[in-house]
Amino acid sequence: MVLFVSACGSLDPGESSLQTEEGDRAKLVEMRGEISVLIGPWNYLIYSVADSAALADQLVGYIGFEADMNRRYGYSSDCSVPNEPIPGCDAGRCVDLLQLSDDRGSIRITPDQIDAAPPANLGLPRFAADLDLESDEFAVQDARVEGDILTLVVGYSGGCEVHQFTLLVSLAATRSIPPQHGLKLVHESNGDACEAFITSELHFDLSPLKSRYSDLGGVAFRLEGVEGFLNYVF
Repeated sequence: MVLFVSACGSLDPGESSLQTEEGDRAKLVEMRGEISVLIGPWNYLIYSVADSAALADQLVGYIGFEADMNRRYGYSSDCSVPNEPIPGCDAGRCVDLLQLSDDRGSIRITPDQIDAAPPANLGLPRFAADLDLESDEFAVQDARVEGDILTLVVGYSGGCEVHQFTLLVSLAATRSIPPQHGLKLVHESNGDACEAFITSELHFDLSPLKSRYSDLGGVAFRLEGVEGFLNYVF
């Protein structure tokens, strides 16, 4: 991805030149067109081309020519900063998924569309005496326990802010065998007003619960908003 941002403020016109502003504008459009053939959208450029060296040469030439035009004609920036895109694949093309959401309304962004490495550190459940904490809207699409890991797939609206999820575990448990704890997932959207529909896969390490029920070999969870039980066997 490449971001073009010109410096704010007016630039002093350069010395007179035999070149004309109209001719230079036409040349800039032509150079931009050559780059667009390789890539597609402008400002943030999302691309997948085999010859990155050729693309770099095109960009260096374009940026240099545009800087020279700014100097000679006294152009200034409007100081606007484009939104950082979410790169993804749509019908075999590299695209900005947020731009698609603007063009088409609400779209579904799934983990297979976003190149994200697995989390370096798994989230840890937090024991809480009170599970009545407020949460921003979201939907649990899948919940499963595999080994020591609780995996939750959640969907929510956003795309412009960092979203945080906290897993709360009730301190109290039933006297059944296995014991049952209540779980609640709390979502903090940080005021995100964007409307792309995002799907995220969350992972929580349940192993700290082993020491509580080592003699029983397991514990069950009731996750708020999900029917049935999640069984953690160890």
